Amino acid sequence: MNSRKDDEPLNFGPVTSMWMDAIGIRTINELQATGLEETFRQLILHGFNANALMLYALEGRLTNTHWNDVPDKRKAELRKIAADTKKKISAMK
Repeated sequence: MNSRKDDEPLNFGPVTSMWMDAIGIRTINELQATGLEETFRQLILHGFNANALMLYALEGRLTNTHWNDVPDKRKAELRKIAADTKKKISAMK
Protein backbone atom coordinates (compact mmCIF):
# COMPACT_ATOMS: atom_id res chain seq x y z
CA MET A 1 0.00 0.00 0.00
CA ASN A 2 1.12 3.51 -0.71
CA SER A 3 1.10 6.09 2.03
CA ARG A 4 -1.39 8.92 1.90
CA LYS A 5 -2.28 12.05 3.79
CA ASP A 6 -5.79 12.40 5.17
CA ASP A 7 -6.14 15.94 3.83
CA GLU A 8 -5.18 15.01 0.28
CA PRO A 9 -7.78 15.16 -2.49
CA LEU A 10 -9.81 12.05 -3.17
CA ASN A 11 -8.35 11.70 -6.70
CA PHE A 12 -11.27 9.97 -8.37
CA GLY A 13 -12.07 10.21 -12.06
CA PRO A 14 -13.84 13.30 -13.43
CA VAL A 15 -17.45 12.12 -12.98
CA THR A 16 -16.98 10.78 -9.46
CA SER A 17 -15.00 13.88 -8.52
CA MET A 18 -17.86 16.07 -9.78
CA TRP A 19 -20.37 14.04 -7.74
CA MET A 20 -18.25 14.23 -4.59
CA ASP A 21 -17.72 17.95 -5.09
CA ALA A 22 -21.49 18.42 -5.43
CA ILE A 23 -22.03 16.94 -1.95
CA GLY A 24 -19.10 18.85 -0.45
CA ILE A 25 -16.68 15.98 0.07
CA ARG A 26 -13.25 16.76 -1.35
CA THR A 27 -10.69 15.13 0.96
CA ILE A 28 -10.14 11.82 2.69
CA ASN A 29 -10.77 13.56 6.03
CA GLU A 30 -14.16 14.75 4.81
CA LEU A 31 -15.00 11.27 3.54
CA GLN A 32 -13.96 9.70 6.84
CA ALA A 33 -15.96 12.24 8.83
CA THR A 34 -19.06 11.72 6.69
CA GLY A 35 -18.77 7.94 6.50
CA LEU A 36 -19.44 5.60 3.61
CA GLU A 37 -23.15 5.09 4.19
CA GLU A 38 -23.95 8.77 4.61
CA THR A 39 -21.81 9.70 1.61
CA PHE A 40 -23.66 7.15 -0.50
CA ARG A 41 -27.02 8.38 0.81
CA GLN A 42 -26.14 11.96 -0.07
CA LEU A 43 -25.12 10.95 -3.59
CA ILE A 44 -28.45 9.19 -4.15
CA LEU A 45 -30.43 12.10 -2.68
CA HIS A 46 -28.61 14.46 -5.06
CA GLY A 47 -29.92 12.37 -7.94
CA PHE A 48 -26.68 10.67 -8.92
CA ASN A 49 -26.88 7.09 -10.20
CA ALA A 50 -24.53 5.70 -7.55
CA ASN A 51 -24.35 1.95 -7.02
CA ALA A 52 -22.33 -0.59 -5.07
CA LEU A 53 -19.30 0.10 -7.27
CA MET A 54 -19.24 3.61 -5.84
CA LEU A 55 -19.08 2.13 -2.36
CA TYR A 56 -16.20 -0.11 -3.46
CA ALA A 57 -14.36 2.97 -4.73
CA LEU A 58 -15.01 4.89 -1.51
CA GLU A 59 -13.89 1.92 0.59
CA GLY A 60 -10.79 1.55 -1.54
CA ARG A 61 -9.94 5.21 -1.08
CA LEU A 62 -10.36 4.97 2.68
CA THR A 63 -8.23 1.82 2.89
CA ASN A 64 -5.76 2.97 0.23
CA THR A 65 -6.44 -0.04 -1.99
CA HIS A 66 -7.78 -0.43 -5.52
CA TRP A 67 -11.55 -0.88 -5.49
CA ASN A 68 -11.20 -4.27 -7.15
CA ASP A 69 -8.96 -5.46 -4.30
CA VAL A 70 -11.61 -4.84 -1.63
CA PRO A 71 -12.20 -8.29 -0.09
CA ASP A 72 -15.24 -10.20 -1.34
CA LYS A 73 -16.79 -10.32 2.14
CA ARG A 74 -16.58 -6.53 2.40
CA LYS A 75 -17.97 -6.13 -1.13
CA ALA A 76 -20.99 -8.21 -0.06
CA GLU A 77 -21.48 -5.90 2.93
CA LEU A 78 -21.23 -2.86 0.68
CA ARG A 79 -23.78 -4.31 -1.78
CA LYS A 80 -26.18 -4.75 1.14
CA ILE A 81 -25.57 -1.16 2.25
CA ALA A 82 -26.27 0.06 -1.29
CA ALA A 83 -29.50 -1.94 -1.56
CA ASP A 84 -30.71 -0.97 1.92
CA THR A 85 -29.95 2.71 1.37
CA LYS A 86 -31.78 2.81 -1.95
CA LYS A 87 -34.74 0.98 -0.41
CA LYS A 88 -34.94 3.49 2.48
CA ILE A 89 -34.79 6.44 0.09
CA SER A 90 -37.48 4.92 -2.13
CA ALA A 91 -39.70 4.44 0.90
CA MET A 92 -39.38 8.15 1.73
CA LYS A 93 -40.79 9.19 -1.67
